[in-house]
Amino acid sequence: MDGCGIYRIIFQIITPMLKSSIATVAIMTFLNNWNEFIMASTYLSSPKWKTLPFSVLEFTGQYSSNYAVQFAVMALTAAPAVIVYIILNKHITKGVAMGAVKG
Repeated sequence: MDGCGIYRIIFQIITPMLKSSIATVAIMTFLNNWNEFIMASTYLSSPKWKTLPFSVLEFTGQYSSNYAVQFAVMALTAAPAVIVYIILNKHITKGVAMGAVKG
C-alpha cells in the first residue's frame, strides 16, 4: 500500500491479521484473572474486596465442612469462565492454531 501512513498500516493491515491472536490473549487473560486465588489472598485483607473464589472458603470449618454448599459455590464460580469459553471457543482455537508450526 503505497503512501500509507503508520496509522493506516496498523489499522488496515496489521490489526486484521492479529484479530484472532488479540482475542485469544484477551480471553485467556480473563480466564486467568477470574480463577486467580494466590495473589488475591496475598494482597487483599478486607472481606469487602475479596474475589468470588474466596466465597468457597466461607463454607470451610476447622473440624468440618459443608461439602454440598462448597461444590455448589464452586459450580457457580466456574460457570462464567465455562460460558465465556463455550461462546468464544472458535476464536481461542483459531488464535492458538495461528501460532502453530504447520508441516
